[in-house]
Order: sequence, then structure tokens, then C-alpha cells
Amino acid sequence: MKHILLLYSGGLDSRLAVKLLKEQGYSITAVFFKLPFSKEKPIHDPFLEKEEVPLTVFDCTRGRLLQKYLEVLKHPAYPRGAGYNPCLDCKLFMLRELEAYAGKHNIEAIATGEVPGQRPMSQTSKQMETLDEQTRIKLIRPLAQMGFYGRSRKKQMALAKKYGIDYPSPAGGCLLCDKQLDKRFETLITKHLITESTLPLVNLGRHFYFPETTSWFVVGRDKEENEVIETFEKVIYSGKGKPAVYYYSESDNTEAGKEAEKLQEAYRKKDTQKIKYYKNWKL
Repeated sequence: MKHILLLYSGGLDSRLAVKLLKEQGYSITAVFFKLPFSKEKPIHDPFLEKEEVPLTVFDCTRGRLLQKYLEVLKHPAYPRGAGYNPCLDCKLFMLRELEAYAGKHNIEAIATGEVPGQRPMSQTSKQMETLDEQTRIKLIRPLAQMGFYGRSRKKQMALAKKYGIDYPSPAGGCLLCDKQLDKRFETLITKHLITESTLPLVNLGRHFYFPETTSWFVVGRDKEENEVIETFEKVIYSGKGKPAVYYYSESDNTEAGKEAEKLQEAYRKKDTQKIKYYKNWKL
């Protein structure tokens, strides 16, 4: 029995891929990439346990993998989408990491649940050909082999019903695709402000960046966000009607701290003039 790696998200397509690959006689190890800006989080998956398929997690929110992933985002080889999302480069990053892992474990192929035409930035027929060309290992796509095509999931849902597979609703995808966060991601990533420790700040609060003083601020919007911000060292603490404010400056944290106090005061007083002024630097 040949052993194969399956790029696994926990969604409908990847669960169907498990069933189809097992029918083809493969022994499977599912691999989930924990990406820093993705909402997909199947760390514990009862479906895989039921199918007796082991799960390996590649944690890209820390260490070497985080740094490699951020470099991919900064310098993509292929076009971005409407946001800061270089989807094809992201898929290549995962496949190349799997390729290296497969080489160390004498595994000859990688499988995915990809369906041609399903996603415009990474799953057109042309883009899937690019993935084949840019990886040395064999790629197997069981759903594509069955003739599945396009964005409709009706055929997949019918097949899931036949197999008796339950599956979660879509998780909302990747934050990099959000057009409203494009400027935030571009600034924080290119200015090297996202690290393993600051990653929890990226998708909360109101963000401001002052290029003249290379200063970054995150202003909390509610109690939950304030509590996260207050776990950091450089912070102005919240109080009655006052949001917590994180601050960081490459040049002068003392001055940044003073600016953080001004930001806090503007939002405490709901001073529309000052808030409007600060929006010039809002991310």
C-alpha cells in the first residue's frame, strides 16, 4: 500500500479526498497548515479519527515557518488578489514544505482536494498546471480526476451524503483576502512589525502607523480586545471609558507612549476632530 500526504483543511473537499484516496488503496497522512491569517483550525478532527488517518500540523504561526511565510507574502512571484493575498504563492509554499517533508519520509506523492475552477486565485486549470510545474513531487487530485469542476458544491454534497460524511460550514477563509485590511497587512509585514509575539494584535483594534516616527499603535474597541492588548509590555492600560493602547516605535518609545496617551484620550472623549485627524494614519 502506497503512503501519501494529503493537504487537509477539514472542509468538504478534503474530507471527500480522504474517502476517495482510501478507495484507491492509499495509506494517508493528513497535513494541516496552521497559517497565521487563516480562520481554518481543525487541530482536533473527529472525522480523521473515525477514518483512522493520522494528522500532522505544520504550525506557521511561529519560528522558522512563520518567517518563511512572511517572506512569501512580501515577495510573491505571482499576482495578488483584491487584498494582500498571493494565493498561488501561498499554495506553492505549502506544497514545497510538504515536498521537503515527503523527501525525508520516503513518500512519493501529495494529494489535495482541489477542484478546477473553484477558486479564481489558486484553483483555475492554468494555476493548477503551474503548481504541477513548480513542484517536483507527483500531485494527485482525486476530485478533479472524477470530473468535478467549478464553484458549485452540489456534486460534492451529494457524494458526501452517499458516504455519510458530515462537514463544517465554510470558515470564512483567509484574512489576507479582505480588501479593507490590505493597507494594514502591507504596512505591518513590509515594516517587519509582525512577529510571533505581536501576531495576536493583527486582527483586533484600530491600527495606526506614523511613518515619520516609525510608530505603530493598536487601540482597543471593547473589553475583550483591551484584555489582549494589556498582555503586552508597551501599553497604556484601559480604564473607565478609556481603551487600552499598544504602542511600538523603532526610534523612540517614550514619544510613542505620549502619542498613545493622546490616542486614548481622543477615543475616551470621542473627540471627532482628533479622531478624524488620526485617520490619516489609520491602517
